[in-house]
Amino acid sequence: MREMIFNDLSVRTRVSSIYDLRPLFVDLARGMAALVSTNVANPSLRMTSSWDDYRCAEDGSLWDLILLMRRDRREVEEILFIMRLSAKSPLLNDLPDEVVNRFKGCEPAIEDGVHGECLVLCAQLLGVAISLPLQERFDRDKLLVHFQEIAPDLELNDVEETIDNLARSLHATLISSRTRRRLLDKLTFKDLWASRATVFPNLVFGLDVEDQLRQINVELIGPVVKRLSELNDAAEEWPAIGTAAPRWRSKVSPESESVMNNVGLRNSRMFRDSQGRQTLFEWHARFGASQRIHFLFDRATFRVEIGYVGNHLPLN
Repeated sequence: MREMIFNDLSVRTRVSSIYDLRPLFVDLARGMAALVSTNVANPSLRMTSSWDDYRCAEDGSLWDLILLMRRDRREVEEILFIMRLSAKSPLLNDLPDEVVNRFKGCEPAIEDGVHGECLVLCAQLLGVAISLPLQERFDRDKLLVHFQEIAPDLELNDVEETIDNLARSLHATLISSRTRRRLLDKLTFKDLWASRATVFPNLVFGLDVEDQLRQINVELIGPVVKRLSELNDAAEEWPAIGTAAPRWRSKVSPESESVMNNVGLRNSRMFRDSQGRQTLFEWHARFGASQRIHFLFDRATFRVEIGYVGNHLPLN
């Protein structure tokens, strides 16, 4: 998962009161919570300072705003998220030596000065910058970062990189979508299981699927990812449309009556669900020449769960 890094530059502009900051901070908290809940980002925030050091209002700091929100409890979920969010300060805390050494060989753009170091680290870690939208420059879902880096020949190279930036909650959806696309583009069966919650956040996977993925021909990764993506998209939409079944993006079918009436064949469609219980996965989608993804869907919970990915199951 990705690192969230607080953008010091975004709080260099002061407003008159912490009350002016409140709606922006609440919305920012919702955006960060969305990144964490969709497994895009770790539940931690890298910071150069504590909340109390960010005095971006004439009458107080971000810590004063947090205390205010704790007292009047108008945004309970948001303040609980902020209080539970692990703060990693100083900025380089717990990072590998190679990352620290590379970072120390870089200089932010002159106009950003030392306060731009957080964005340099964000570019190097492929992290997500967390910004208060007090300046138009930071009120967007992407930022262009300029810095200089020492090359192996000790020459200074100018570097320009685009990073993801969360300034409003609506940016979380865009960042999550980009993160998922990048992962899907380079996904292999080896890492599909480990990254399943990020790339297919609307699907649940049974416990037998991990071993099944290891046995599939590596050349079939494209068709498998395509079908799982279609099932994921259908599952994402389902609660909003409230239909009896998801609106499938490709052909899916239940097993035939003859298969379901045959005890042996029916049992061959039983796999461990995510809780380890033997469960019937009757519905299936096709991939490759004759392979199947078996799944179930539950109207009461809007859950779509994958139980089997592999060769066509026996018919006799």
